[in-house]
Amino acid sequence: ITGAHRIIFYSVKNDQPHIEVENFPGKNICDIKNSLNISSISFQEKKEYFLAVIQDVIKAREPVCIENITGNNIYIKEDYFKNRKIGSILCLPVIHDLNFSGVLYFEFKDKGPFSNELIEMLFTLARQVSISYEHAEIYEKEKATGIIRKEFLNHLFSAELGTPAEKIIYNIM
Repeated sequence: ITGAHRIIFYSVKNDQPHIEVENFPGKNICDIKNSLNISSISFQEKKEYFLAVIQDVIKAREPVCIENITGNNIYIKEDYFKNRKIGSILCLPVIHDLNFSGVLYFEFKDKGPFSNELIEMLFTLARQVSISYEHAEIYEKEKATGIIRKEFLNHLFSAELGTPAEKIIYNIM
């Protein structure tokens, strides 16, 4: 749909990017990275990611649109572009309810300019990613606290009433 040949979602924790998922739509490859912290990977592996633009989006919380990589004096010196056929890049902050949660990175083989429709669609996608990521984090926290809450209630009811919480809840329902 986007025309991108590489898409990466970086979550950001304490201003440090973590790779969550990397997608190569044309190759039908989707690699789940499970919050791989960029600072923990080797120098050689870091060459596989265009980190300068990611850091710029993290700092400014603003999109970076490079419609012609070869004509861009700021980023063209990066090692990342050696031996790569990249025409343009769009990098968007992932924000929902003023909460910055990450960066969505799109890499295209063709040079821009990007159509207004494509940019609007990618911004919509970034908002959806933000909402989904926020919900996933809430679910993970609730799942973890739910287990703790269940253990606490079970211990409380067992100690005070001599009956496990599961039996009390079952009898109430």
